Amino acid sequence: GNPQLLSQDEVILQHESDLSIYFGDSKKYRKGKCVLTTHRILWTDNKKERHSLHLKHIKSCSTKSGFVGMSSPKIIVNLNNREVVERHTVNNQNKQNYGNLQQPKIIHVPPPKPGYMMLSFHTSGRDSFLKKMEKAIQTKAWYKKQEEEKRDFTTKAAGIRGLIAENKKRQAQQKKVVNEAFEDLESLMVHAKQMVSLANRLAASTEAKEQASEFDSMLQGMGIMSPVTKSAAGSEYHTLLARQLVDFLLKPLKRCGGMMTLTDIYCFYNKARGTQLVSPDDLLQACRIMGDLNMPMRLKIFEKSGVMVLQLNEFNEENQRKKILDLIERKCDNKGIDELRLSQLLNISINLAREQLLNAEHKGFLCRDDSPEGLKFYKNI
Repeated sequence: GNPQLLSQDEVILQHESDLSIYFGDSKKYRKGKCVLTTHRILWTDNKKERHSLHLKHIKSCSTKSGFVGMSSPKIIVNLNNREVVERHTVNNQNKQNYGNLQQPKIIHVPPPKPGYMMLSFHTSGRDSFLKKMEKAIQTKAWYKKQEEEKRDFTTKAAGIRGLIAENKKRQAQQKKVVNEAFEDLESLMVHAKQMVSLANRLAASTEAKEQASEFDSMLQGMGIMSPVTKSAAGSEYHTLLARQLVDFLLKPLKRCGGMMTLTDIYCFYNKARGTQLVSPDDLLQACRIMGDLNMPMRLKIFEKSGVMVLQLNEFNEENQRKKILDLIERKCDNKGIDELRLSQLLNISINLAREQLLNAEHKGFLCRDDSPEGLKFYKNI
C-alpha cells in the first residue's frame, strides 16, 4: 500500500510492483515492491523485509542494459560517504569538569563495498524511474529553508532602492520555481512543496483578498499532495487507489454517519485531486476490491434501487434502523418523517436519507403515507 511519509513535503513519484536489489553484482533482495518519493527509495517484499535509502546518500546514477530473456534493465546507484557524529565518552574523573568536554566531531564513513547498488526492473518503468529520481536529487526537497534568511545590514539593502531590489529578486526566484515546475509532470511533482508554499503566500496577498473565490479554488485543487496515477502505479493502480480513498474518506464518512454515495465521493475526491481526475469506472473498481483487501470500509448496493454507497465496516444497519425509529418518536412526535428531515437530523445527503427510509420500509420497520402533502414514513406497529 502507500508508505508512511516523513512529512507533508514528501511526495510519491512512482510505484514499481516488481523490482530486485543488488549489492554490487550480487542479488540481495528478489522481486519486491518499490516506491520512489521526493526524499527516499522504499522497498518491501510484503512480508518481513522493509528497506529505505534516502536520496541524499546517492552520489550518481547510471543505466545498465539487460539482455532479452537473460537479465533485466538496471539502474546503478553509486553511494556517497555518510556523515556521522562521533561523540566522545566522559570518564568519572572529568564528569564535573565541563571544560574538558570536546566538541562532537563529524567523520565521513564510506559506503559498504563495492560502494554501489543496482535496482533491477522486471517491468518497463526504469527510464521513467531514473528521470524522476535524478530530478528529485537535483531539487533536494528534503532541505527545509528558513522562513526568513538572516542578512547582514548593508546600505544597498536600505531604503526604497533596497526594497525594490529585494522585490525583484524574490519575483525572479518565484518565476524560476514556476518555470522549472511546469517543464513536465515529473518536475511539477518534485516541486510540489515549493508550489504549495508559493500558493499559500499568494493567498495571503492583497490581490488574493480581492479575488478570494479564485484563489480558494486554486488551493482546494491542491488537496491531495500525492495522488495515485496510472503512470506511476502501473498494475497496482486500483489497489493503491483503494488505499488512498480509505485514507482520504475515513474522517468524512464518520462525520456523515458512516455512509456516502459513490456519486458524492466521485465529486468530493476528484475536487481534491485537482487535474489528476479519476474515471467513474476506476473509482468503482477500487471500491469493489476494498472488502478483499480487509479495509475499514466496503461497497454496498441497496437492493431495491441499486444505489451504490461506501459504508464503514463498523456501520450497523440494525442500529441505524433503531436510530430512525427513535428520531421519529423523539424529534417528530410520531407524526412521521420525510427524507429532508432525516437528512438534516443525520447530517447526510437527501438521496442517502431516502435510501435508508426505503431500506427500513423494505425490512418491515416502517410504513409509508403517500399523501398530497408528500411522502412520509411512520413506525410499522
